Amino acid sequence: MKRPLPSSRRPFRRVSLPAALLLACLPALGQNFSQPFDKQIQWFAYSGDHAVAGKWGLHFDGGWRQVSHADWNQWLVRPGVNYQWSRRVQLSAAYSYFNTHPAGLAWDEQSVPEHRLQEQILIQTPVRKIALRHRVRVDQRFLGSGFAENSQRTWNLQHRLRYMIRTELPLRKGASERPVVYAGVHNEILFRLGYTGGSNFDQNRLYGGIGARPHKEASIEAGVFHQRFQPMAGGRMENNYVFVLTVSNQLSLSRLLGRE
Repeated sequence: MKRPLPSSRRPFRRVSLPAALLLACLPALGQNFSQPFDKQIQWFAYSGDHAVAGKWGLHFDGGWRQVSHADWNQWLVRPGVNYQWSRRVQLSAAYSYFNTHPAGLAWDEQSVPEHRLQEQILIQTPVRKIALRHRVRVDQRFLGSGFAENSQRTWNLQHRLRYMIRTELPLRKGASERPVVYAGVHNEILFRLGYTGGSNFDQNRLYGGIGARPHKEASIEAGVFHQRFQPMAGGRMENNYVFVLTVSNQLSLSRLLGRE
């Protein structure tokens, strides 16, 4: 009978779950970067969640987005409210306004507006020594038509379902074992609901990035995601890559306003 290999000779037994998740995403990212991309996109965003009183809190995020070599493509603002249902479950509702120039500032039909309502549930589930974050979001999108002289703007209501799974893998820890440098990995898939104009699949976003947390309630993160996108008008599936820079703030509202 063969003796079992000692633990030092069992390489796969020693691979941790965080390392396995990161290794699983790297081949996909490498494969995507070898593809011819349709668009190069940059997102710059701010996100804040601020406790107010009891289980209630306020949310605000906003951003500016640039596509390829256009001077400017889209900006958005999104105020909302959070309710901490339990230690691991948070409910949220928000309103968003988007202003988009599909072909940059030189687009003849000027901007296209969008008003959006969203409801979401955020669930954190620990797996060994890491936390997985599941986000389920439902969007109600009121999409405006482009500008045209002597023509009234029309609106199209569309519904969308989104699911994202994310984890943060500590790379360097500071005091009290708090991660000060981490790798962020997530995947989000989006579906159109009740859409009769084509595919119900909207897009998939596979992301990897590096973040720094100089304070336990603030972080800055830079990363890239591959966007596989099916245009609503139909046609060929797009493969885009998006650079994302995000600043996050979780200070309570009283501390944010300097009242503590």
